[in-house]
Amino acid sequence: MAVLVSGFLSGYNGSSSASETTSLAQQVGNIVQPQLDKYPNVSLGVAVGVVQPGTNNAIATSIFYFGQLVDQNADPIPLDGATEYEIGSVTKTFTTTVLASQIQERPWLLNFFTNRIFPQTPTFKGQRTMIRDLADYTSGLPDTNRNGGSTRCKVSGGTIEDCYDVDLMFQHLSDSNFSALQFAPGTQYLYSDLAVALLALAEPVLADSSNRDRLRLLAEWKAMVGSILLEPLRMKSTHSFDPLFDPAVLPQGYTLDSSGGIIPGLNHNTSWPAFIGAGGIVSTPNDMMIYLEYNLGVLDTPLNSLLPTLHTPATTVTGPNKEQLALGWFIGTLPGSSPSIPLIGKNGGVPAFNTQVYFAPSTTTGVFVLANTSGIVDVRTICSQVMQIINGLPPTAAGSSDDQP
Repeated sequence: MAVLVSGFLSGYNGSSSASETTSLAQQVGNIVQPQLDKYPNVSLGVAVGVVQPGTNNAIATSIFYFGQLVDQNADPIPLDGATEYEIGSVTKTFTTTVLASQIQERPWLLNFFTNRIFPQTPTFKGQRTMIRDLADYTSGLPDTNRNGGSTRCKVSGGTIEDCYDVDLMFQHLSDSNFSALQFAPGTQYLYSDLAVALLALAEPVLADSSNRDRLRLLAEWKAMVGSILLEPLRMKSTHSFDPLFDPAVLPQGYTLDSSGGIIPGLNHNTSWPAFIGAGGIVSTPNDMMIYLEYNLGVLDTPLNSLLPTLHTPATTVTGPNKEQLALGWFIGTLPGSSPSIPLIGKNGGVPAFNTQVYFAPSTTTGVFVLANTSGIVDVRTICSQVMQIINGLPPTAAGSSDDQP
């Protein structure tokens, strides 16, 4: 399986020297390739994007490709910068970026009570969730309230089989058996797809939409992600999962069965469309490079004004491993760094894809890893170790993380 290297510069003229790029390619290959070699008969494709300081105060970017891919019909497809991957819960950071843009001029929206928008939202001994609680993992809502769901859902002009209907999600939201808050909002950490799914549907209402049809709210959220984030950054290939077009172009992904065997994975999460706002974005290595550069603040864009809000702890609550909780992002420390290098990250996992993003604004370094597998390739360790290498540290085991797919 060959290693391909592609430099991708978004408005910057700097680049690594040939020897530096080759050396980094070899080091990344030494981390990734042994994982793929364990499964020579499985079409696994991994993309590793790297941002780091280059020469002459410029920014150097590279994307490394490993493996091979097939489509849903087992026909070979390209593995390159235009390959589509589902990024799972990294979607949450797109949803919170929309929120960050909304609170620039109206910061009080963070304290807006969720049940003023969705009356079904449960309370805890009379205490109500606020928008901030949905965004920083302290709402108290369970991870999911699915408990089964519809077998077929219409969305975006297509049909999702084995799905979770948006209206059913709201029926379950008012049922304490499925959606009861686990603690008083804002007081503890609990990862929740349900919370961010609600946030995504609330954002159009916070933008003064009078619409209350839930699928239309989802469509309005998609439009907001596009107009607020994707279009200004020119992330032209990034979009929410489209059941009409995406299955034909997504690579076949793989997962593990109950006995540890490798099987083809679904090309969608069964919690969609209800939870698309929490995990349903599809992107490409080229677009994820733009997103990584943006979050490092190295792009010339007015959206940089949102970064302090996104990358600063949003609550004094921390996770079990003491990571700080930002709006969508987790803030920890790069393993092995001394003095400590703050590390911001988010991962995402769906049945057939896995993603990890880490970046350190203080050293202008960042890495993303995309893989068409869930549970087979360790994207978090790959991402962490490459971050260590580009920060001059020996690669070690990835540190603990509260982050979940």
